[in-house]
Amino acid sequence: ELSGKAAVFKVNIKEVQEKKLPEIDDEFAKDVSEFDTLEELKKDILEKKIKSTKEKSELEQKEAVLEKLLEVTKVEIPNIMIENKIDDLIRELDFQLKYSGLDMDTYLQYMNKDMGMLREELKENAEKQIKTRLAVEAIEKAENIQVSDEDIEKEIERVANEYKTDADEFKKSLKPENYEYMKRQLRYNKTIDFLVDNAKLS
Repeated sequence: ELSGKAAVFKVNIKEVQEKKLPEIDDEFAKDVSEFDTLEELKKDILEKKIKSTKEKSELEQKEAVLEKLLEVTKVEIPNIMIENKIDDLIRELDFQLKYSGLDMDTYLQYMNKDMGMLREELKENAEKQIKTRLAVEAIEKAENIQVSDEDIEKEIERVANEYKTDADEFKKSLKPENYEYMKRQLRYNKTIDFLVDNAKLS
């Protein structure tokens, strides 16, 4: 009815609100954190920012080194190794989906894919991971990189702290295969650190 016509609307204002930000002081710090003073809160934020920036830089360095390593690595990968790795990646995805409250069938339907298409998509990543692992393991042997008992103890403490559990109790729950897996991962990580320390990236 009012299309193309001038109109006047009368409006009753029920309420006027104004956003009021809190004072950035010690009381604010107590309300939003476990710290008693604003200075302590600022220091904690700065330390976390520095740590985050450092970790990001280290990750970028490692990724750059691994990319260079892949460029110079020439290896024929048996198809069975690729298929087994794809199986591993699918199991990892299935675990993540279940953790999120989904299942594989629902995921495939939502993504408009079937299992064959998913396996084909994962093939390149599987080949890359295998190639990286083989190259790193070759360097492990060539440089005789070892994992000490002290390295394992530190890793146990780190994981226990991450899961907020007692290190001794966590240690008791570990099986021989858990130790072997831990050793492999630590040796792998030490080899990557060795490559980063000795890398000359252009």
